[in-house]
Amino acid sequence: MQKSWLHFFWARHQHYRHLQRAFTVSPHQDLLNTLKKDGIVVLDNFFPQEMVEPIANETFQLIEAVRQGQGDCYQNGGLLLIEEADQKLHSSAIFYEDPLINSVAKAYVSPEVVSFRRMVRYKEGTGHREHEDFQIFHHFDTWKLRFKAFLYLTDVGKDQAPLIYLQGSHRGGWRRKKEYEYFRYYNPSSPLGYPLNRENLYLGCFWPHQIKTLKHKYGFTDLICTGKAGTVILFDARGLHQGPLLHQGHRLVLTNHFNA
Repeated sequence: MQKSWLHFFWARHQHYRHLQRAFTVSPHQDLLNTLKKDGIVVLDNFFPQEMVEPIANETFQLIEAVRQGQGDCYQNGGLLLIEEADQKLHSSAIFYEDPLINSVAKAYVSPEVVSFRRMVRYKEGTGHREHEDFQIFHHFDTWKLRFKAFLYLTDVGKDQAPLIYLQGSHRGGWRRKKEYEYFRYYNPSSPLGYPLNRENLYLGCFWPHQIKTLKHKYGFTDLICTGKAGTVILFDARGLHQGPLLHQGHRLVLTNHFNA
């Protein structure tokens, strides 16, 4: 059955009706205000080097073990993903159990928020595009409220594929047409990943000329999230973001995805 606009608005209403966000009772009101306004907060040097280095070392050891056949991963081109990072990296607990990050997630999304995906994301080799054709364009993850936390385990400059986020793009009625397309063509059981068919491989993507129009019309600006190892990025994944190509070195990140 084709999903209509009516189905979408009803599903959207039901989703947001059950979210009881607690902005006003959080001790991190300044972070929440920035998230509400811009959709993203960058916490430079959130973890000190002496705490980050053991995590990075253990993660590189895990990557090497996986490459030797000791565990599962997804690899395509220069991108390597390892799921269930918290279960495979003992030292990662300081990130995944951090009270500030989890408190902000609960206040921003819902007290019933859950961390549903914890990954290692590793990029190496410059200019690889086999998997990243989708990632290098501005896109949103879903029409639902989803919150993410990234921890840089290596220094990330402009040449190390930093996250780029279009500030303010997580809200506004201009999004509804694209959100409906996502709702209509999303299919988690698809062998292509999540699109319903090959005509929708770039579901949720905006092309460069569209981004230029949005910037001009709404005053949006890109935040290029460079940072030293230990930097934490908190963001609303409804906002348009992209992962540019790696031009030099490598990039190692732990990620934590929250849903309600």
